[in-house]
Amino acid sequence: MAENLNDIQPVVLVGGESKRFGRDKLLEPVGQGLLVDHPIMTLRAVFGHRVALIGDCDPRISSRADLIIPDQHPGTGPIGGIVSGLVHCQCAVLVLAGDLCSIEPSSVKLLIQSARDDSAADAIVAKTDRLEPCVGMYRLSALDHLAFALNQKSCRLYEVLNKMNTRCVPIDAARLRNINHQQDLDCQ
Repeated sequence: MAENLNDIQPVVLVGGESKRFGRDKLLEPVGQGLLVDHPIMTLRAVFGHRVALIGDCDPRISSRADLIIPDQHPGTGPIGGIVSGLVHCQCAVLVLAGDLCSIEPSSVKLLIQSARDDSAADAIVAKTDRLEPCVGMYRLSALDHLAFALNQKSCRLYEVLNKMNTRCVPIDAARLRNINHQQDLDCQ
């Protein structure tokens, strides 16, 4: 199916624990706002004001969303958030990690165009020198694969992507910078 924008729910995954960072990194000031504002604003530039957050988060983060989708599988990593989004929305979800400080609307549009070009793909994910599964679009056809892996406790998203029809979209690694440590905060 070649989705139009109304057939895709944009989501930002915000349920991580920020263990390597040492505190909630999504609340860190970056540019004119907080770190989490960047992926939210990037999705709004493409989809408008209908960006959902998935995952338990500080109220200062959840207040920035247009919609909150409950994470039905907390503590299982991004795969649990993606499954929660697919089940809740019953449509494709375009996923960005909450700690992306350099993602641009052009990268999101490239994923959408690649999805239109390959209507059989279960997942359309960014690729640098490796797969970037937290920057991608997941169709409902991916749900069985993802839910099976979740139920088997084999929650490595990379492995699941290799078992389904996945289209890889080359995106400049500089656009996919994420924040894991405090010294990573220099996003400019």
